[in-house]
Amino acid sequence: MDVNDLWIGDEVMVRSLGIKGVFQGEGLNGNYKIKGKDGKTYEVPAEEIEFPGQSEKPIQVKFPASPSSSKKLIDALNLTDQDLLNPMLMCHEYIQSMMNERKIHCKIVFGDNPDLKSAVAALLRKTPEISLYTPHPDQDAWDVWFDYGSDEEEE
Repeated sequence: MDVNDLWIGDEVMVRSLGIKGVFQGEGLNGNYKIKGKDGKTYEVPAEEIEFPGQSEKPIQVKFPASPSSSKKLIDALNLTDQDLLNPMLMCHEYIQSMMNERKIHCKIVFGDNPDLKSAVAALLRKTPEISLYTPHPDQDAWDVWFDYGSDEEEE
């Protein structure tokens, strides 16, 4: 993993300072901004950024049981689980798996975290197969609708 794989809000550590914080994107002079747990923002070169958990066990995406087990079962991902090391990576992998299965609809729960809500919305906007995403009426979540276009090629 390198700095280009990071999402805003990902947890990182500044090696030389030993400070944990969250990635805030590009800064000045080719450096990157890290907001430390102490509330201060640091600008550091890429080689100073360490990715906590990268050597830990890989993230395993768990999906709901087969849709045949329940007609009301909705494909959903809950990003509010505190055990997630990288919720945006999990979200990206989840969306890819939904597209691989050619799903039409899914739900992504972001909870009461406005930064996570914005980051998920940005990811959804960048995915051309997503035709629409709307706030879920009863939860802090996005209802996501996919459109894969016509299977027939135009002549």
